[in-house]
Amino acid sequence: MDYTREQLKEIFKGLPEDLREAIVSFETVDAVNEIGDKYDLHIDQVGTLGDEVGRVMIGVSSFKDFTVRLKEKLNIDSEKAQTIAHDVNVNIFLKIREILKKNQLNDILADAPEVPANEIPQTSPKPTTESLFDQKMGALYNLPKEDVEIKEGKKEEKRPFDPYREIV
Repeated sequence: MDYTREQLKEIFKGLPEDLREAIVSFETVDAVNEIGDKYDLHIDQVGTLGDEVGRVMIGVSSFKDFTVRLKEKLNIDSEKAQTIAHDVNVNIFLKIREILKKNQLNDILADAPEVPANEIPQTSPKPTTESLFDQKMGALYNLPKEDVEIKEGKKEEKRPFDPYREIV
């Protein structure tokens, strides 16, 4: 079912405060962006991924339909949609599962599979050795330099007369 923006806002306002904070937190946004980077999604696809994650988190979409919705909305194959859904489950839904249990909202992620303890990611800052510009444009500007021979056979050539040039 498609909801209007106003209906989604009302549903969101009805959620507990800690769940609302988890949905709009920077950690959730960063996790969506990292997943988008990991799977080479375009920026519009990352936005759509974020929308779909939000729909599941507020309870208007079911997790069991999440993979199918990703496949349709992002225009990707089933295998890629399944791996993205798994990463979203591990990196985002696992973190809010405790909040849902605390607020007796277990039905929101009831369809999401439990994640084994060895697959839970450890949060650590991602080291960046170069700027974003260098990462994106480095391949274009880091081309090997060509050796060019400079011939010193002729000295200054006489230029043809230029009527617009001032005589000094």
